Amino acid sequence: MLAQAARAWLQTVTRLSLIVNPTPGANDLTPYGSRCLPHTDPARTEASHWSAELLGFKSLFYALSDLGLSFYPWDEGRQFRTLSKLLHIPTLRLLQLEYLDCGPRELTTLLERHKTTLRAVRLKSVCFTGGHTNSWSTLTKRIQENTLVETFSVEECFVDDREGKRIITLLDLLYAETRQDLCSLVVAIRQAEDESSEG
Repeated sequence: MLAQAARAWLQTVTRLSLIVNPTPGANDLTPYGSRCLPHTDPARTEASHWSAELLGFKSLFYALSDLGLSFYPWDEGRQFRTLSKLLHIPTLRLLQLEYLDCGPRELTTLLERHKTTLRAVRLKSVCFTGGHTNSWSTLTKRIQENTLVETFSVEECFVDDREGKRIITLLDLLYAETRQDLCSLVVAIRQAEDESSEG
């Protein structure tokens, strides 16, 4: 009865903000906590890869429209790669991501999968690995052209080349509050990329 009540309550939750440790094993249960789970629960295995568990966990939230994922410490491509391929939230309107490395294509794939529902994207301390000097303006243009996003912001975002050398740093908060602002934001980000690559 209590489990049904909890499940019913979770189905009404619209906003979820998580701070997760991307390091494998860092989120493991204590031996006592593990004994409380059924023997078939994947969290009981030592090799548990929590991004798959998160995908199952999010299915409890049928009404989820706002999702914030903050990785602490920084996710150096450990978990986001899987999430970007598989995460789908049918009612997602706001996505906020913080403190992670990813490829430009991984982030683009995730955003375009939600192109009909997503209205706001906030990115803070996201580093494109293996990117090029105009990776952020290219992403912003794709968002403008291929999604219904109205509000978009990047802050303290970076690009590292294939060797791991930092080639672009966007420290200032750059944002658009309307669809019309996105066009101007593409230009502003391109200018910031040019200034960063010259400096």
